[in-house]
Amino acid sequence: MKVLKKLPDSSVQLIITSPPYNLGNRKPPKNSVWTGIKNMTINYGVHLDNMPEKDYQKWQREVLDECIRVLKPNGSLFYNVKQRRVDGLVILPTEWLGGLKIKQVIIWDRKNSPQINNVCFLPTTELIFWIVKDKPKFYRERCKYTTEIWDLPVRSDNPHPAPFPIEFPVNCIQGCSDIDDIVLDPFAGSGTVALACKQYNRRFICIDNNPEFCKMAEENLKAMPDSLEKWVKI
Repeated sequence: MKVLKKLPDSSVQLIITSPPYNLGNRKPPKNSVWTGIKNMTINYGVHLDNMPEKDYQKWQREVLDECIRVLKPNGSLFYNVKQRRVDGLVILPTEWLGGLKIKQVIIWDRKNSPQINNVCFLPTTELIFWIVKDKPKFYRERCKYTTEIWDLPVRSDNPHPAPFPIEFPVNCIQGCSDIDDIVLDPFAGSGTVALACKQYNRRFICIDNNPEFCKMAEENLKAMPDSLEKWVKI
């Protein structure tokens, strides 16, 4: 929030991000196949991911409101979150998205997921909310994923605890921005958005409060090959 508040109004063309999901302090249910696990916290280091639910939702809305402020009128925000199960019931991200202009809800088909609870269908998807300010730039002909279901592989080669595949930001960059546009990720993690921007000649602002993740992102940028052809074909 400190960094976001320093950015000028209407200065960013595209925002691509996925926040922590607030999974801390959730114990696997008795019928879970996750045995020997005391809770389901993802280790983000300086962020414990165990906020009271009302505080988490308030925080997320504050971040999103700042993102909308810095977004250009023809810009786009892609916000990746998931449905969470708390006490056996689902909490939808729409709880804190009220009033925002949601252009589309995209389904990320991950194909697999840990089976947390035997008394429900196996969850294998996450949500990507496409949020806009006005009429956004859009070039569908540039995109590899052109429907509202994106079949994206889960990354297994990244030491970050919760990375998303580079195909996700590449599809957004190709579809909703031009060369030299500024792209923002306020939850940058290992720098996947920055990698996509570097490859496709976009400028980027990436924010993370974990120094280890920032170092990881810098190292990933230095090690990035000249071509992403082996990772994604657009």
